[in-house]
Amino acid sequence: MQKVLVVDDDVQIVKMLTSILSKCGIESYKADNATSALQLLQDENDIDLILSDIYMGEDETSGMEMLRVCRQVYPQIPFILMTGYAEDEIFISALREGAFDFIIKPFDQDKVLDVIERANKLIKGSTENQDLSTFVTEFCLHLSIKAQDFSPSGMQNLVKDVLRNYIGCNQNDETNLLLAVEEAGMNALDHGCLELDSRWKEECIDEATYCTRFDKVKKERLATPEYGGRHIDFDLKYRKPELHIVFHDEGNGFDTSHIRDAATGEVHGMGLMIINNLVDKILFNEKGNEITLIKTVSLRAA
Repeated sequence: MQKVLVVDDDVQIVKMLTSILSKCGIESYKADNATSALQLLQDENDIDLILSDIYMGEDETSGMEMLRVCRQVYPQIPFILMTGYAEDEIFISALREGAFDFIIKPFDQDKVLDVIERANKLIKGSTENQDLSTFVTEFCLHLSIKAQDFSPSGMQNLVKDVLRNYIGCNQNDETNLLLAVEEAGMNALDHGCLELDSRWKEECIDEATYCTRFDKVKKERLATPEYGGRHIDFDLKYRKPELHIVFHDEGNGFDTSHIRDAATGEVHGMGLMIINNLVDKILFNEKGNEITLIKTVSLRAA
């Protein structure tokens, strides 16, 4: 990593970050708002990484808006957001928009340098050749997200980061797990918190826009506290080599006694069939509003 753009309207934060970077031989550009930062990016073509605050005084362009612009114009530059608000909704929103990582203030030197080092490995394309000794043997993560803020694709990005940069999962297992996470996340949102019926997808209510009853009811329920205000709890627990991923929603659940065929043991339902074929085992709680995905993870070759 050679040059980092630091964007924050707090002079002390900028001073601290540039000092940390300087001690490590990293040159930095400084901007106190997103507008100035975007101009710097346009003028300079050698910026390797962006560290930006989310909220910057009275500037009309927020850090999140700057992130959206940068993902379109400068997709090769890792973008790390900083904030003093440790809210799950903000975290997921940042990942959904393409942020590489997220730093909570106040932060220390080790945290900053760790994130920069991982971004540097991404830039150099060296994650596939990372020394296996640098990966963890245990890892835990918990998030609680409102249905109206939940994004299956954002959750995929989060899990992808954990699998690649912390666990060292091989490509095949990573692909299968990400597909399973997306499917389980959609089930928790659509059929759990929002209590939507899959059959509504076949009821077209607007041929011009191909809008179905499913789409219409989903939009309506996401906007209400009764449904959109429900939470999805996500837990990821890894103890080498076994990974457990849990989705728990605040819906009414469903009867799990009919999920598996009594004779063959096969899982009913397209979504659950997909998940069952991607992981080693799936478990449900008694109420039917929690699913656990279990997978023995194979690591990348050294």
